[in-house]
Amino acid sequence: MKSLDIPDADILAMDPRAVELVRFWVGADKCHVALNIGVWHDATDSDLDERAVWSNVIADITKHVANAMEQRYGTKYDSTVAFISKNYTKALRLDANLEGH
Repeated sequence: MKSLDIPDADILAMDPRAVELVRFWVGADKCHVALNIGVWHDATDSDLDERAVWSNVIADITKHVANAMEQRYGTKYDSTVAFISKNYTKALRLDANLEGH
């Protein structure tokens, strides 16, 4: 198994409110996903809509992918964001085999 390092681990270690939200693995011919659902919905000190927060998380991941693709392969940032957005909408319409948590 090849895992990624936690980004800015030394900075996150100093933040008592830091929390992992998503863990996503591909292996054994399928996706394995763990989500930390309820961080905002269950919090007594938050009035944020959890769905809005997850929308922002997905958008942020898209931006990071586009940035990384541009840096590594020269693929235009805006082109990658548009491509992911278009294909994301298509992928949502596909049947999903959801397992895990």
